[in-house]
Amino acid sequence: MLLSPNFQLFFKVENEWVIQFAEMFRYLGYYITQLFPFLVLVKILSRRYEDSVPVFIGVVSYVLLNVTTMFFSKGTLQSFFYFPELGLQIDSSTLSAGGSGMRYPIALGFLAVFISALLTRYFYTRSRKSPATGSFSFINRDASALIYTGITTILIGIAIAYVWPYLINVLNEAFRFISEDIGNPINLFVYGCLEKILTVLDLDSLLHSRFWFGEYGGSWINNSVVYFGDVSVWTAQQAAGVYNTGFGRLITPYYVTNLFVIPAIIIATFKTFTDKIEKNKYIIFMILSILLSIICGNALPFDVYLLIMTPLFFFFHVIMSGLIYATLEALNLHVGYSFTGQMYMASPGSLLDLLTNIRNTNIEMTIIKVLGVGLVFGIIYFFILHQYYESWCLDFLGTGKKDEYVDNFIKAVGGLDNIRKIYASPTKIILQAEDSSLLNFRMMKEQGVYKVVEGRTTYDICYGAISYLLAKEVNKRIEQESQS
Repeated sequence: MLLSPNFQLFFKVENEWVIQFAEMFRYLGYYITQLFPFLVLVKILSRRYEDSVPVFIGVVSYVLLNVTTMFFSKGTLQSFFYFPELGLQIDSSTLSAGGSGMRYPIALGFLAVFISALLTRYFYTRSRKSPATGSFSFINRDASALIYTGITTILIGIAIAYVWPYLINVLNEAFRFISEDIGNPINLFVYGCLEKILTVLDLDSLLHSRFWFGEYGGSWINNSVVYFGDVSVWTAQQAAGVYNTGFGRLITPYYVTNLFVIPAIIIATFKTFTDKIEKNKYIIFMILSILLSIICGNALPFDVYLLIMTPLFFFFHVIMSGLIYATLEALNLHVGYSFTGQMYMASPGSLLDLLTNIRNTNIEMTIIKVLGVGLVFGIIYFFILHQYYESWCLDFLGTGKKDEYVDNFIKAVGGLDNIRKIYASPTKIILQAEDSSLLNFRMMKEQGVYKVVEGRTTYDICYGAISYLLAKEVNKRIEQESQS
């Protein structure tokens, strides 16, 4: 934020130490963002198992997958389809097969995480069930899980190296379809959905490099200079004093998302705290999260949270993202983002960008209309997510699964009489039991509990997004029983 040109327009920062720290943290933010898939893999495996072995196997699998694609890829794709994940790269001239230039792993984003996590989970679980007999009985279970995971990872990596170019061709066709009539709301709907999916896969740079700064985002000629891409053209037109030509359409939805949608998601999630102590503990975090979304604009952590913790709502989130693009295009509302730098530093759609643009009388009314659209979508998001936590997260189709699940939960905690107090948070149930010996942790695990933390007087039982629903239903039954 401190290094943003828009921030400098309002508050001039010239202190050398402040700028140095800002530069350091910008680089740190970029580096952590690039490592984000790897860090999520470590978190997933460490959360699921109380053992360091699966984490070790998962890390080896992740590295193996990237190294395999680096060696077996034909290198026929454009440069932005490759990335030096974890610093992996090799000079082709040093290889026996020869070649020229540097080789990098294929940019797989979170696909590499899903592959490594699934393989690790499968072979680690299988190794625990396999008897230590046979010709290779001298290999212990941990080593066996590592070997099988490693071999399978290499085979999958080779397959990806050969299949990936064909998948990229399909993606390129989708890009081409969108670009052929980029002013069409239907095409923008497809763009919005595709962008959200690629973002959580950590592959959004494949899209942005083409549309923000490439030929697919449109072009504009000024003084014999040709500008390509929605962001590049908007920046050039702003400098030339040209307005309302349709550019900025790929950035306008970011204002809606950062200023209204993300705050709505945060507030709806915060409402799932039913314990006043827990709620007071996190209220500062909620306020800071909203302010960071509005001032700095970064939806990635929230997108990943929705994908992992509320997968059904994430599907709605993808569709709504497309609708935001389509709605703004149908209303001919375009507010872009002036940017001249490296793409990883871009954080469009913040309050700073809006305050800079609103001073321009040519787009003042457009900004007001965008804020109105954002308010509507923010309200829709809040009520849908609140309803999701209330009931849809467990039984969206109303099949009766919810009652059965609640019954099994009550059995797992030793019955209603064993519940002294029960509260909820966005991802866990806080339970105070009369007799802790009656708690059936094995049954809880079968229901999907991934972690149980024993406190001094309570248990934190991590059920994920269904925690609020379970606590609410159990409290309802306790109240009904007390009344009868």
